[in-house]
Amino acid sequence: MNHDADQQHPAEANPGYAYGRLAEALTTARNHQNPETRRRARERGRRWRDVLSGMADGRLTIGSRTPVAGLPAWVTPEVVRGGFATGKPAAGGPLLAHETEAARRAGVPENRRDLFAYWLSEEGLGLLHELLDSGRYEVTVPEEAALLTVAWLARAGRRRRRSTSSRNSPRSPASCGSRRSRPASRRPTPVPCTAVPSATPSTHSSGARPAGPWRHSARR
Repeated sequence: MNHDADQQHPAEANPGYAYGRLAEALTTARNHQNPETRRRARERGRRWRDVLSGMADGRLTIGSRTPVAGLPAWVTPEVVRGGFATGKPAAGGPLLAHETEAARRAGVPENRRDLFAYWLSEEGLGLLHELLDSGRYEVTVPEEAALLTVAWLARAGRRRRRSTSSRNSPRSPASCGSRRSRPASRRPTPVPCTAVPSATPSTHSSGARPAGPWRHSARR
């Protein structure tokens, strides 16, 4: 048996199911009394039309590990009821409301390229570190955790470099003759060291290392 998912031949999806869901969405969008419900129904209708269009022209292979032609396996696809991919990445599309608000607060153009550049600045990384420490954020698709992961790795790398620098730095004159901790049964002896012109203080942070951002479950 071939266990390679890319070599498997998934059963062909029935477009009739997608047509039925599209009809339901269109009926709700036309007849429901609540404007917000009609808006959500129109969005569902758009997604089901994308499904049917992609199935018809071969861009979508429903049930495959890589259902969308041109999208790598690690990209999270937009999926509707029944596991039908629409052909679009789940983390794509226009800016969401909270992204637009973040761009305005940061004073950058309202597009993801400039917003991502801001988050990777010194100020932006500082805000991401605050989110990591508080756990007050929500991740709905894996791609949304990318910037938090970068911030966590950047801080962990700085701490490691500081720790390495501290261990490799020469001892200061004040530490010459200090005594190393030994078992009580042995007589302590002076620690040899080489005098240097000035002390080299340690900048290692002794705080507890934060858990990776993927481990936080608190919601914003």
